[in-house]
Amino acid sequence: MRHLGERFLLLKHRGRSTGEEHETVLEVVHYDTRTRTPVVASGWGKRSDWVRNLEVHPDVRVTLGGRRFEARAVRLPEAAAAEILLQYSRTHPLAFRQITHLMTGEKAEPCAVACQRMAKVIPLVRLEAAVGAEVAPPIHG
Repeated sequence: MRHLGERFLLLKHRGRSTGEEHETVLEVVHYDTRTRTPVVASGWGKRSDWVRNLEVHPDVRVTLGGRRFEARAVRLPEAAAAEILLQYSRTHPLAFRQITHLMTGEKAEPCAVACQRMAKVIPLVRLEAAVGAEVAPPIHG
């Protein structure tokens, strides 16, 4: 995962029914450099297995930019999600148009109204480092 930098992360989570560990690669749509907290989005909406798994088992392991840490997945409220989607849409307008087309059937232009609409169907999840968790040093090799 270190080859992908901080644009993508590997999320290890438990299945909601089986409890078995699953791995999912996700795009980081926002990264708070002050708290080192990533936010990821479900391009397939609320029906994504990983989103449904986090509703039951929110404690996860994250590998991001060569660092590994234990985290708690927290679903963002729609208003916060819309703001992050707006930032994302301005930074990655082509990807935003593709995601909106996939989810709604239309290619929305980056604007506050479109982001508010998308926040209703695309869950955004903040991966907060677990209290007392130590962030592992970068992975080399």
